[in-house]
Amino acid sequence: MAWGKRFYRSIAYINEFGDEVVRVDYRYGVSIVALPFERSWHNEFALQERTNEPYFTEAKSLDLGTTYVSPLHLERDASGEIRSPHTPIINLSTPLYNRSGEFRGIVMTAIDANNFLDRLHTDLGQVYLTDQDGFYLAHPDQEKNFGFELGTTYNAENDFPDAFQILNKPGNTNYVGLDSPRDEVLAMRTINYNPRHPEHYWILIRTLPQDVVLGDIQRLGSLLAGLVLFVAVIAILLAFWLAGNFTTPILHLTEVVKQIGDGNLEVQATVESRDEIGILARAFNDMTSKLRYALQLATERSRRLETGATLGGS
Repeated sequence: MAWGKRFYRSIAYINEFGDEVVRVDYRYGVSIVALPFERSWHNEFALQERTNEPYFTEAKSLDLGTTYVSPLHLERDASGEIRSPHTPIINLSTPLYNRSGEFRGIVMTAIDANNFLDRLHTDLGQVYLTDQDGFYLAHPDQEKNFGFELGTTYNAENDFPDAFQILNKPGNTNYVGLDSPRDEVLAMRTINYNPRHPEHYWILIRTLPQDVVLGDIQRLGSLLAGLVLFVAVIAILLAFWLAGNFTTPILHLTEVVKQIGDGNLEVQATVESRDEIGILARAFNDMTSKLRYALQLATERSRRLETGATLGGS
């Protein structure tokens, strides 16, 4: 089933010396068994020496049952040249040991990464995959992929500089923010694919148009802004109304108090309401009446005393 889905490019047993003993390739829709060089009809399908390949040198130092995972890279032919058309590959390898614990080689599988890279597509926004240095591994524009191998300078760190500056800070593994120059909402997350080498990782990038993500929020914000403005206008009008209905009586009472202080006890506060201001005005009027009465009593008493004094002197 795996072969039918073109999931593998090749699978091989490589002995402890780094020589391929068995290899099966999947090419052109069929499985091809590699042969010793002298018996192979084409060098591409001949057994190879893999001593210096990272998937061999790394795997032979692993414990039994552990796996080496290579960085994502382009498939190369026996001479080291990049194959055309470009095929992204991930190598998986695991060591083999005999019962005595002696290293006896590795099993290596080359996985065709197109099986999952082709799924990094969306109808809305864009999805990108880069390596730890920002070089594109999956980009809608195929010409921008694998710049570190093809000698191009296309790099996500140049396209999303602010986001990478934050993501590259120690301890940061994800980022979500607004990319104003591109009018996009941007989400980034690191993917550690090899626990033995945490310095090697992928960065998954997802973008969405700003108006799609923030459209409802912006519409709600406009509605709230309009509501706030409406409430502010009402509050201002209400403040003026309250000021006119509250401060005017207060100013009138202040003038009444001033006249009382000047000795005018005939002045009366105008009572036009039944609220606290009206109660206060009536209290002023009542106080003024009592002051007039007390003044009248004092005046009459003073007059009687003066009259008595005059009669006594006679």
